[in-house]
This record gives sequence, C-alpha cells and structure tokens, in this order.
Amino acid sequence: MGYNFQVFIQTKMDFRSNKKYLNFVDSKRNFIRHHYKISGQMNYMIHGAFHSNSELDDFLTELGKYANYQVLNVISELI
Repeated sequence: MGYNFQVFIQTKMDFRSNKKYLNFVDSKRNFIRHHYKISGQMNYMIHGAFHSNSELDDFLTELGKYANYQVLNVISELI
C-alpha cells in the first residue's frame, strides 16, 4: 500500500471546535486507520498512515487549524 509512516496523533480542542475537527477528520479518511475518543488531557487519538513525511506534515498543518496535537511516531510493531 505504501503507507510507510505510521503515527498516533493525540488531539485536544475546546467544545466549540469539536464539529469542525470531526468534519476535518471525516474528510481525511484515506490517512486515518482508526479514530478514538479518549479520556485524560486529550480528547481524541488518531491512528494515521502516510506515504511520506511531507504528506504527514501537510496533514498536521491542516489539523492545526482545528486542534492542538501531539504526535507519537511508531518505531516498530512488536505484535
């Protein structure tokens, strides 16, 4: 498939931005493997897959319009 860059992206926004964020996520389904609502300091977690770092960077630039985020890179899959 060529989606070499696997990442987890935790997102946080205030309730007023929630609908715009969810619309953005829905429009980017090609890159999103899973989308979770989570507890704790962040609101959601995206499991994303991208062809390249530049594709990920473009996604994050646009995501930044809707939410604050933290990216966790997958180093290797163990199981």
